[in-house]
Parts: sequence; C-alpha cells; structure tokens
Amino acid sequence: MRRGRLLSRRTGLVEDPKNARVRCNKMIPGWEQSACDLNGNILYRLVRVIAKRPLRAFWERFPDAEGPLLAWFREVEKEHWGSPADVKRKYRHASIVGDRVVFNIKGNNYRLVVRINYELEVVYVRFVGTHEQYDEIDVREV
Repeated sequence: MRRGRLLSRRTGLVEDPKNARVRCNKMIPGWEQSACDLNGNILYRLVRVIAKRPLRAFWERFPDAEGPLLAWFREVEKEHWGSPADVKRKYRHASIVGDRVVFNIKGNNYRLVVRINYELEVVYVRFVGTHEQYDEIDVREV
C-alpha cells in the first residue's frame, strides 16, 4: 500500500492519494499532541506553546499571576487561529503589533507578548512582565 506524500515532517501528516484527505501518520511522536482515529483521520491537534518555562518563572515571582497565566495557556492550547483577526475575535483586548500579539493578563496588571506562527499553530512566548516592564521594551524587538 502506498503511504502518500508527507505534508509536514513536524506533525507527521500525510496526504492520502486515494481520496486526497489529510491523514495522520502512525509514527507521530507523543509530544506532538495529536490524536487520530483508527482510520488515520485527525481528531484534534493542540497548539504548541513554546515555552511554558518563562510563564512559570514569572508566576513564581508574582504568585497572583499563576491562575490567569495557566488559564491563558490552557485556552490557547485549544485554539485554531488562522490570522490575527481570529485572535482579536477571541481576545478583544489583545493588541496586534506587527507580528506580535500583546495579551492583558489579570485585568491589565501584567502583559504577555507572543509571536504566533499561524500555519504551524505554534505560539512563541516572547515576553511576560508587569505593565511597567512592558512600557520599557520595544514589542517588535522582543
């Protein structure tokens, strides 16, 4: 049986030549957070947030930020954004600055700056800090 053309080495997605559907390769690593049914159809794929370590380091310094940051992290994992407009639809108070998105955390006490690769569904954490720290940085450069 012919397996089809590999569409993405990162996700292990292959094109099924019979019916031109995207199917899961059975060799997807566990860290990829994808789920397939027995026929190889994709059930869901979580967004990868890189990295959780800066978030954890921040909430260790500011314990009141832990709940809101974890809530943001869990919500974003389940999103499927195709454009900045999709982000604005979900988070109306988020600011789009170039290729960065700025989220207000805990009632605008903290700021989170991320870069989103919409095609690969990857969110890169670029900065997390207080409002005062945010005022000192250039969002486009972090």
